[in-house]
Amino acid sequence: MDNKALKLIGIVGKNILKSILGHPFDIGFKPGDELGYSYVDGKKGKIVINDGTHEMFDDLSLNEKLLALLGIIIHEALHLILTSFSAFKNTINMLSSEMIRLFKTIFNIFEDTRIEYFASVYFGGKALNSLYFMKKLSYDKAPNIDDAEDALSQIINASIQYGDFASIKGNFTTDEAREDFLKITEWHDEAMRCRSCKQCLEIALKATNYLWNKYLDADFKTFKKFADGIMGGFGDKVESAPKDTGEKDEKREAIKRSLSESDGKSEKSEKSGESDFAGSAGEESGSEKEGSDGADGSGDGKPSDKKGDKKSGGKSGTSSDKTKGDSSSASLGETSGISSGGDSSGSGRSSSADSKGTPSGETHRSDSSGEMESTDGIISEEEIEEAIDDLKEDLAKAEKEVKEAEESSIENAVEVEDVTGDAYAKRVIRKYMPGDEAAYEALMEKNAVAEAADTLVHDIKNIFKSRPDGWKMSERGNINAKRWKDPNFVDPRVFDRRIDRKQEVAILIAVDESGSMSRRVHQAKLSAMMLSEALTALHIPYAIVGYSADEEWNFDVNLRYYVNWDSTAFDKTSLVFLDARVQNRDGPTIRLLSEELAKRKERNKLLLVLSDGAPEACAGYTGSKAIADTEAAIIDARRKMSVIGVSMQTSAAPILASMYGNDFIEVKSMDELSETLGDLMKDVARKW
Repeated sequence: MDNKALKLIGIVGKNILKSILGHPFDIGFKPGDELGYSYVDGKKGKIVINDGTHEMFDDLSLNEKLLALLGIIIHEALHLILTSFSAFKNTINMLSSEMIRLFKTIFNIFEDTRIEYFASVYFGGKALNSLYFMKKLSYDKAPNIDDAEDALSQIINASIQYGDFASIKGNFTTDEAREDFLKITEWHDEAMRCRSCKQCLEIALKATNYLWNKYLDADFKTFKKFADGIMGGFGDKVESAPKDTGEKDEKREAIKRSLSESDGKSEKSEKSGESDFAGSAGEESGSEKEGSDGADGSGDGKPSDKKGDKKSGGKSGTSSDKTKGDSSSASLGETSGISSGGDSSGSGRSSSADSKGTPSGETHRSDSSGEMESTDGIISEEEIEEAIDDLKEDLAKAEKEVKEAEESSIENAVEVEDVTGDAYAKRVIRKYMPGDEAAYEALMEKNAVAEAADTLVHDIKNIFKSRPDGWKMSERGNINAKRWKDPNFVDPRVFDRRIDRKQEVAILIAVDESGSMSRRVHQAKLSAMMLSEALTALHIPYAIVGYSADEEWNFDVNLRYYVNWDSTAFDKTSLVFLDARVQNRDGPTIRLLSEELAKRKERNKLLLVLSDGAPEACAGYTGSKAIADTEAAIIDARRKMSVIGVSMQTSAAPILASMYGNDFIEVKSMDELSETLGDLMKDVARKW
């Protein structure tokens, strides 16, 4: 999918969320196995979704892909509105490392069902239909539950499908798995109707405890501690009931009745290929209710009388304060050995546990005649077409909005320049960012940035104390008696002037702004602010540049100048806008910035690169090719200057270490950077 389409669907998503909830969320894109995740940075909600390269989007038209992406945006927005990240984090901190994986899986299933059950309180129209379309897509591409061999995987897969569509695909291979699934569905249904995240967490812990003791043979002792009130005070409460959920509730009950009546039939149905649900849907097909389906995404629901994006009932205004104070990620579905597919997002439920074979689109619900019934009931083909038509109109408006913004260029000065002689870059787009003094001061105070900067200032001062200032000949300063008295010395520079070694250093700091930085961008922002404060105090010339790539076209290098060499004190306040964006072309970026730094008059030059992972961008700039290109750029830059690599807590640290060699450190936070960078700079300064 091209970057222009992604940019437009991002704008459409922001506009929908702003019109309904009163404030926008930041939306970014990244490749990989995750469908999406959300988190809170300070008080601002952020959503990161797949860039359309996930296998889920195979065989879809461009418009269908965009509709599905909008559905993921809506799902993640519901997490930001309704999921209490702090409560989730507190629960996780109580569990053993072995228990956490199972609990995350169960809670993700329950919480996804819950937030979508209440979706109609907040959304309607194409927003709700895009969510239904994504759920239909997830269900259609999911494998049958009996593709997994073990009972626990079958239970988890069935629970995912039950939550999505109030239906399951395939048959349990043992009575034990079927009976335990029925037990889990009682908790699942209870969790679905909970108005607070805290209650859902409590119920998910009960289900986890049951499955853990039954299938993983472990002694779990923390439930009583949980029940004694550790979680008190957490949870975001839904103020309104969802719309018309009766039909889906009946379908859920029909599934449970059918499974309860099929005792002993697992072996027979497995051999014959018949569904465990045969003859169970008389109640299903006989209940023809009008109105919406209540937003849990199951059954034949439609948003009732909702032509626009605004909800027709409920208190959407309550969502505006939901994200305050939480700093954890909403990527609650991190998969373990239990659930494969790599989808660690709140929205990605297409992955199934230990599944084998080709995903099937066939459903295993039946009408009263025993024939299989389509899962299209959640959203009809006509509604999909209508939603796509509405989306096309919004995309056209977004495109006009982008064009007008580009033409006006009100906020930021932009320079576009062709890049020559680089196999992996064609253009460089430089943007000079505006400042925000109030936001900067608030971050400084809240995160004790000045104190961390003082630590680094002290360490850097010690570096130059250990290397005394030198002297140079000058036309003013302290007279040099030897040169003054020498009749053969005709140069007017008979004075000596002290060289401040700190003034003989120029530092350029490059900060990775790729999409993968989303979970670490807050610490990267604080680190950049800390470095800015320290270098300003030391009167060392410096610049801070954020780098991304392919934001508009492939082979683009996007550079945002937060602090330039001649910046004022106000300009550094632009660092509050440092953010995770799209891709990263580290090789071309390092070549461009090292050329810029090499033009400085200072004798000693340092390029400091903060990144969270390996270089990766569109058009094949990935893997060993991108790593080799970046390593070559570092080697070339080191012929003219010192280069230090800083990893921001990432599994890719070994790759970064191999590229940067000895001049490399891995840190988790601004404080750790302030404590460790001085020692590395001392080693580097020995070469100056």
